[in-house]
This record gives sequence, structure tokens and C-alpha cells, in this order.
Amino acid sequence: MSIPDFSAPEAMRGVLERMVKYAGYSSNDRKPLWSHVGDITSHGSGYSAAICREFGEDPDRMVGGLREEWSCNECGTCLSCLCSGHEEHSPGCESGEGTENV
Repeated sequence: MSIPDFSAPEAMRGVLERMVKYAGYSSNDRKPLWSHVGDITSHGSGYSAAICREFGEDPDRMVGGLREEWSCNECGTCLSCLCSGHEEHSPGCESGEGTENV
């Protein structure tokens, strides 16, 4: 198996893109995406929001807070993901009834 030959800027862009995509999803703190990015990069709100926008993400989108009470009681779908359009409720769950903390 050969290792792809990426330049340092290409590799760093890939790291940043993945960081923005997944920032905050394992956090118990529900806050704007830019704030999670800032926690990771040690940048303030301006740079962190710019990094989010560079990769097509809304810096003000709320992410995190992935605790049991943030999921649908019927199917367990994460409401943070559902609200941001990443997933849909499971087939057995009718229109998201039984949700909490929405």
C-alpha cells in the first residue's frame, strides 16, 4: 500500500476541513460551531468563523450537547444532526414525536 504524496498545504487543508466538519459533535457543550473550532485552534471568534465559512459551514450553527436528552425518544436519532440536515429519523419513528429539548 502506497501513501499518497500530498503537499503540506493540501494535507493541512484536509485536516482543517475534517476538524470543521466534526468539531463539537462529541462535546457536552452545546454552542456555535465557531466556538468549538476556536477551542481546537485557540483562535478567537473572527478567525474561527472565517475557518468555518471557508469550508462551507455556518459558523453560528449550534452543535454539541450530545447527551441522551438530545435524542429522539422513539428512534434515538441525534437531534443536533437532524436539525442540521445530516440524518433523518429512523423508519419506525413517526415525524419525530417523543423528542425532548428541541
